[in-house]
Amino acid sequence: DIQTDQKRLTSEKMLEALTAFQTRVPEMTLADFRLFLSVCAGLPADIEQVSALENARIVEVDGGQVELSAAGRSLQDDMKIQPKPLNRIKLSGTNASEVLETMLSELN
Repeated sequence: DIQTDQKRLTSEKMLEALTAFQTRVPEMTLADFRLFLSVCAGLPADIEQVSALENARIVEVDGGQVELSAAGRSLQDDMKIQPKPLNRIKLSGTNASEVLETMLSELN
């Protein structure tokens, strides 16, 4: 089942990310992990809440903005959560129809 496989894969990825985070910065809490993920995602972070991340030198506060430091980017790589470019494939004609039919048949 595709949905079950996706859930398992997502769980494995999160466990891998958490394990890497705990290995590199064992003093951090689950709240710190969530906050680090927010910074990685480019979401706004409260400067007052990032002091532990800043003390661990995985984020920097610059002009009121919280950003990943070089060590934070390295940790992000270790956690395997770095952004990747989206690969888009343009298909047309019979190739597009064949690919679409194959995808739909796999869903059923």
